[in-house]
Amino acid sequence: MSCIENYHSHTPHPPVVPPPEPAPKVKPVVKEKVVQEPYQPDAMVNPIIHEMNETIKILQLKVSKLEELLTLKDGKIRELSRKLQRE
Repeated sequence: MSCIENYHSHTPHPPVVPPPEPAPKVKPVVKEKVVQEPYQPDAMVNPIIHEMNETIKILQLKVSKLEELLTLKDGKIRELSRKLQRE
């Protein structure tokens, strides 16, 4: 037996150690969620509705004024047509 073989035969072998088990998976830490106000469409829609109602009122006034002007114009046309027929 050679010296090396003699050395290995008398040297205790280290015990066979199984590989370490993988670390248990840790759930990621979830940051605390910020509590948001519930969605309130009325908060956004009400100003729009108010603005549209104002626009409608203005347009109704304009239509009313144009109807008045149209009535005046029609009256003028009738009056001038009568004058032409007399001549």
